[in-house]
Amino acid sequence: MEKLQHWPAFQVFPVRKSRSITAVITIIRCSKPRNRSACSKWSPMEKVAQAAFISSAIAITQEVARESGVGCLRHHIFLCRGPRCCSKEQGETVWKYLKERLKALGLAGRGKPVYRTKVDCLRICQNGPNVLVYPEGVWYHQVDEQKMERILQNHCIQGKPIKNEAFAINPLPIHH
Repeated sequence: MEKLQHWPAFQVFPVRKSRSITAVITIIRCSKPRNRSACSKWSPMEKVAQAAFISSAIAITQEVARESGVGCLRHHIFLCRGPRCCSKEQGETVWKYLKERLKALGLAGRGKPVYRTKVDCLRICQNGPNVLVYPEGVWYHQVDEQKMERILQNHCIQGKPIKNEAFAINPLPIHH
């Protein structure tokens, strides 16, 4: 069997351990920067190890996505927390409210229909906090706790975007 000539140049790092992933998965990473020509000199065994790592990484990502509810989602809410469109405090207040309400309404989590993501900038740096809801692509501005509640009740639960409170609507084309 071929010896792993470059193997000492690798280090093993623990990755994430989730509820459904029982084994701790490891990532093999070069400890020293290598240029492309050095990587092309990897032995066949090292290339097999690299391919196995990539395959494992894909499987881990798919499992984490399933645990996060990907595949069951109807809406994805992006909340800009500032600091350009609003103060960080305003953005954080709305973010905490969104998290609590989604949980209380049973809309977020594994197998639930709403996913939330906090961002630091949606590139509309006026009148924030700003919220973008996909797949409809509805942009809301000056979102406080009361407006967020209306967005959740009308847009996410009833499926009726609040067009008179939106400053833009830009749905993304869906390709199957």
